[in-house]
Amino acid sequence: MQTKEIINLYLEEKIQVASNLPVDIIADVCELVWSAYNNEKTIYACGNGGNAGFVANLINDLANHPFVSEDKHRPLPENIPRLRAIDLTQSGATITGITNDIGFDNIFSQQLINDCIDEGDIVFGFSGSGNSGNVLQAFSTAKQFNATTVAITRGNGGKAKEVSDYCILIPGTSNFPGQTGGNDNNFHFEDALSYIAHMITGIMCQKIKNEYL
Repeated sequence: MQTKEIINLYLEEKIQVASNLPVDIIADVCELVWSAYNNEKTIYACGNGGNAGFVANLINDLANHPFVSEDKHRPLPENIPRLRAIDLTQSGATITGITNDIGFDNIFSQQLINDCIDEGDIVFGFSGSGNSGNVLQAFSTAKQFNATTVAITRGNGGKAKEVSDYCILIPGTSNFPGQTGGNDNNFHFEDALSYIAHMITGIMCQKIKNEYL
């Protein structure tokens, strides 16, 4: 295939993925985040490797974007409640310290415990395979404290689909170079992490505007 054909293949696959997203579950998760905001709860998110970059995108958007004016020149008034959102991947010192002392599977769960995760909080876990040990351990810890878990994964969803309260399963298979075999559909999965984050953030923006402005 020529370069242009490969690019078109990617775009055609992406359209198929977007057309078959589980919209009902995404809508439920949007409402879940809104409920957490109204009840002064915390949103946590975790993932490994490239997924950690999309964790940062989700957390940054949720913590900041809904609270900026439309012209982006000023914040919303101080009396409008903010959303507490925590990126469990952001500190290299914390992650390497926990890995060294307790083990890599505990890097997210120990942060949840240290941050006093509570009932009604939400833990997002991004895992392409659905079997990332540290994400699954974070979900297990969240359950112990009656927090809600949201997995975003692909393929058959792995163990994350079985143990999470909500599972957004990114559909499809791919013939695009770099996301075949064991990495099947992984680029489209990672793209979907971004636009699902933007869907949640946009809904939050609208709801906060309708509620307070």
